[in-house]
Amino acid sequence: MKPKETINLYRVISLLVIALVTFGVMGGLCAKSHLYPDEWLSMFFLTLIFLLVCIFELEYERKQKGISANTQTTFIRLSVTYTVSGGLIYAISYLPEFYRPVMIPVILLTAVSNSMVAVSFGLFFDLVLALTVAGHRMLIPSLRQIMMVLLLPG
Repeated sequence: MKPKETINLYRVISLLVIALVTFGVMGGLCAKSHLYPDEWLSMFFLTLIFLLVCIFELEYERKQKGISANTQTTFIRLSVTYTVSGGLIYAISYLPEFYRPVMIPVILLTAVSNSMVAVSFGLFFDLVLALTVAGHRMLIPSLRQIMMVLLLPG
């Protein structure tokens, strides 16, 4: 018989830290780029969708013992590494476009989780970085392209 699943306080706090860092990085990059309110709203919903999918992925991987074959303790390390990665992404945004080492956060996250989680977080960071730092010349067409891809049937 399986033991009953309990809510671990460390896991909840770690997920809240990941959520706060996610919205903090998005807000910081949007503020740095002086985006309009409708662009902030678009980025907010994109971030919210990402966050819901990633929380599901983290819980799924935890249940499958896919996060470093450990069920609880790696969430704290994951949230700390995610915070460091978010800070790196914000710092990377000040570098020229052709010299942004955007794979460093993915490599850091791979050290404390599996490759699926690390690549998911890395793709989100890269997407937010590309949509916000490129400014108005890229944001509007890119958001339209993303919406078209999401709304068009397969």
